[in-house]
Amino acid sequence: MKILQGSFPLQVVPLPQFAELALREVESLGVAKPRIEGSIITGYTDWEAAYRCIYQARLAMRVLAPLTRTSIRTKDELYAAAAAIEWGRLITPDTTFAVDVQGQHAEFSRLGYAALVVKDAVVDRCRTADGVRPSVDTANPDLRIHLYLSDRGSSVLSLDIGHGSLHRRGYRSVEAPAPLNEVLAASILEYAGYAPRRPLLDPFCGYGTILMEAAMRLLAVPAGYFRTPAFQPDPDWGNPVAWQRVRSSALEQMDRRCQQAERSIREPVLFGGDIDEAAVHSAERTLQRLPLGGIISSFEVRDAMQLICPRSDIPGLVVTNPPYDERVKTPDTAGLYRGFSLQAKQVLPDWSVHVVTGSETGAKAFALRTRNKLQVYNGQLRCTLLSADILPPKKLTIPRKEHP
Repeated sequence: MKILQGSFPLQVVPLPQFAELALREVESLGVAKPRIEGSIITGYTDWEAAYRCIYQARLAMRVLAPLTRTSIRTKDELYAAAAAIEWGRLITPDTTFAVDVQGQHAEFSRLGYAALVVKDAVVDRCRTADGVRPSVDTANPDLRIHLYLSDRGSSVLSLDIGHGSLHRRGYRSVEAPAPLNEVLAASILEYAGYAPRRPLLDPFCGYGTILMEAAMRLLAVPAGYFRTPAFQPDPDWGNPVAWQRVRSSALEQMDRRCQQAERSIREPVLFGGDIDEAAVHSAERTLQRLPLGGIISSFEVRDAMQLICPRSDIPGLVVTNPPYDERVKTPDTAGLYRGFSLQAKQVLPDWSVHVVTGSETGAKAFALRTRNKLQVYNGQLRCTLLSADILPPKKLTIPRKEHP
């Protein structure tokens, strides 16, 4: 008998600051009774809704199927919890697996040690009478096990049914030197209120992550469309038929959206600029991997201090990740942020600006009046998301003279 049949529990792991936005996305993809527990979205699903989350969710870092939830205080209790699971229904001696651990626990200051405890429990449970056992492959395993550790509540052992972190979209043609997490980029676009066809400008576009996430949303390209290796359901405990239905439906939706865009979009709606010529060309190539990518986007090598307003009948959004010394050396961080924001104020009336930065110096020098500041993480790097609305210039009114 297979596990995870009918309706089964699901956990979707978003970036914590955007859990409310991810909750709406998960609900729209068919997960039943979703709610936020801590910073994780829990609910119930069948395989089709689970596969939609894996393939189409833009704000999800991981998609997990919990196997056991229990309070763990010691190494022995962790081993016992892991060993109690019937791994033989999931793993054969030929299966490779890996254990990923997240969370915090006083007993496990090194999360890698907790992973070893779970690994030993799995191997001991699956070892055959003649000593044959499954192997660990941390790079490309057949099965990923996920452990969320907590010493303040329940710890959870799950199957990682999405096969790892879903921020790895797979669309970059080259490895960027200071990449913005793709799920963070997608989450900021949602937070900023980006709507397809609304003009979007990234004046520090680098290798194009923000604009690519916007383009994929505009054209209904699934988040997992370029993922390599391509997702495949496990034939033993997954549901290949449900997967094919979900994938076919998503690609049909993408085709319809692209046909609509081809008929209605006559000029670019996504604009990228950067002073780094190589990065701009790379971003342009990345967007061109999409249907209509060369039509809906426009790139130029330009200093953000010389910002110009894109041609558009409606005010748009600036969403950008300027450089900062943590990852990209910047001679004058304060001058860069101040100069860019002052230029935006001059040339982008009625636009909204959203800047994510890991530089305190840059954030303090940002010259627009912010309506909100949000702490976010780009990987392990703590950043600030600054949001501001640019008001149109005030019209001078000349008082009328009263004639005697």
